[in-house]
Amino acid sequence: QFNRESSHVYRSFFTSDIVFQIGDKTIPAHKSILIAHSPIFLKMATNGTLESLNNCILISDVPYDVFDCFLKYLYSGEIEDKSFPTVTELYTLASKYEIQTLKRECSGIVVSYLNLDRVCEILKLAYINGDESLKRKSKEFAANHIQDLISKDEWKELIASDLAIGYEVTVNCILKALILLHPESAFINLGISIFASVDVIATENIQLIMAAIITTTNEEHLLCQEYYGYWKITNLLALNGKKFLTPEFSPIPLLNVKFRFELNYKLIRCPYCNASISIFSPILEKVHSSDVPGNMKLLVDMKINYEDGTLFKKYEGISVTVKDVDYLYFGDEVTYGGTGQTHKHTEQMNKCDSLELKCRMKFFDHLCAMPINGGLYFMKLY
Repeated sequence: QFNRESSHVYRSFFTSDIVFQIGDKTIPAHKSILIAHSPIFLKMATNGTLESLNNCILISDVPYDVFDCFLKYLYSGEIEDKSFPTVTELYTLASKYEIQTLKRECSGIVVSYLNLDRVCEILKLAYINGDESLKRKSKEFAANHIQDLISKDEWKELIASDLAIGYEVTVNCILKALILLHPESAFINLGISIFASVDVIATENIQLIMAAIITTTNEEHLLCQEYYGYWKITNLLALNGKKFLTPEFSPIPLLNVKFRFELNYKLIRCPYCNASISIFSPILEKVHSSDVPGNMKLLVDMKINYEDGTLFKKYEGISVTVKDVDYLYFGDEVTYGGTGQTHKHTEQMNKCDSLELKCRMKFFDHLCAMPINGGLYFMKLY
C-alpha cells in the first residue's frame, strides 16, 4: 500500500539514507520506502553488497527523467508521465524490481497504445517480461490486423529475431479465428505469408514455423503430434480450406518427416547442391491425376537425389497439388499430369523450372526454403 503522505519527503536529503546515481545526477531516497515495494531493493539494502555498504546505487540502464518518475511512483502511487516511451521503460523497471502494482498499471496503459505501429514493440515487451495478460491482448490485436501487419518492416524484423512470437500469434489467434469464423478461407496461405520475409532460420526453430503454418484445433482436418515423431492425417486440406474425401485416407504414421506442407509449384534441380527432386505416392497407387480434382492435394513421398544418382534423403507425407506438377510417382509407376500415360519406375522431376529450391548445409541438416505464393515454406530435411 502507498502512503500518499510520504510524497512530501521525496528528494529530501535531510531524511534520506540512500542515493541513486544516474549519470552525473543523484536522487536521494529512503530504504524504508524502497523495500516496502520491492523485494529486489530489500536484497540490495540488506545482503552486504557494495550498494548497501556505500548507500549508493548506480543506475545506468534508464534515463534520469524516467527513473525520477519511477521513484516518484513509489512515494505517491501515481504515474506522473504516461507517454508511451516513458511507460514502457517504467514497465521494464517494474518488472526488473518486481513491483507488481506498477507493472499492472503500466501494462494497462501500454494496451491503450496498441496500434499497427506499436504492436510489435508491445509484443516483444510482453514476451520479454512474461506478461500473460499483455501477451494475450497484443496477440489478439495482431491477429485482428494481420493482413496490414505482415507487410510492415517491424513485423518482419520481429519474427526474424523471435520466431516464437510469430508462431504463437499465428497458431493461437489467426488460425483458430479463421477456422471458427471463416472455415472456407485460405488460412494456410495467410499463415505462410506471415513468414514471407524470413530468409535464414535457426535449425532449432524450424518446427515452430511449420506448426504455425498448418496446426489447427480441428482434428477433422489435421491432428498434429510432432513431439511424438509422427503426424496423423485424417484427410487432406486443400489450399482453399475445403476438404476432399476422395479417395479416403485412413490415419497413417509418418515416421520420416516432421512436417506436412502444401506445394503449389513444380520442382527443379537444386542450384546449390545439385540435388534433384522426385516425388512418388504409395498411397494413391495407379490413380491418374485426371481422375481427381485439379486442386486436390495429394499425400506423397519425396526423395532427393544427387546428380550422380545416389539417394541423399527420403521423406514421407508431402502434399502436392495435382495441376501444378508435370507428373507424379504412384508406387512403381509415374503418371503424367492430365494425360493418363504411365511409365515404369523412376524418372526424376528435373525438367520443370517454375520453383527455385534453395538449399544450404548446416552441420548435418539440409535446410530448404521454398518461395511459394509470395511466401516461404520451410522444412528441415532429416
